[in-house]
Amino acid sequence: MNQLPYGTQESIVSRIRTMQDYTTIKTTKVVVARFRNLIRQHALFFKRLEVIEVMGAFLAQKMGGNEELRSKMEQAESNLVAARKAVADGTESLKKAKDEREVANAEVRWLTEEGEAIEARYRKVEQENERLKKEMEEFWARFVAQKKKLKGEYQKQVDDMFFFGCQ
Repeated sequence: MNQLPYGTQESIVSRIRTMQDYTTIKTTKVVVARFRNLIRQHALFFKRLEVIEVMGAFLAQKMGGNEELRSKMEQAESNLVAARKAVADGTESLKKAKDEREVANAEVRWLTEEGEAIEARYRKVEQENERLKKEMEEFWARFVAQKKKLKGEYQKQVDDMFFFGCQ
C-alpha cells in the first residue's frame, strides 16, 4: 500500500481503506459516481440560492410599492399589542376574582359554622324550655293537689267547728 500524505483527514483514510480491495476500474467508477453526485448537489444548491434571491427581490418590490399592506401590518402589530395587554389585564382580573372567591368561600364556611353553633344552642334552649314546662306542669299538678288537700282540711276544720259549736 502506498503512503498517504501527512495531514490526510481521518474520514478520507477510512474511505480509502474500505476501497483497498477494489480494482482500479471499480475504484475509478466509484470516484466518478461520487464526483457526479457532488456536482449535482452543487448545482441544486445554487438553483435554490437563485430561487431565494428571486423571491427576496419579488417580496422587496411588492412590499416597497404597497403602503396599504405595510399599514395593515402595523395595525395588526398594534392589535397584537392591545390583545396582549387585554390578556394581561384579564389575567389580573381573574386572579383578583379568584382571591375574592376564596375570601367569600372562607366567609361562607365561617357563617355556616356560626349557623350550626347557633342552631345547636337553639336546640339546647328548646330542650331546656321543654324540661322547664314539664317541671312547671308537675309543680302546678302538685299545687292543685295540695290546694285541694288544704281546701279539704280547711273545710273539715270548718265543719268540725260547726259541729262542736264554736259558732
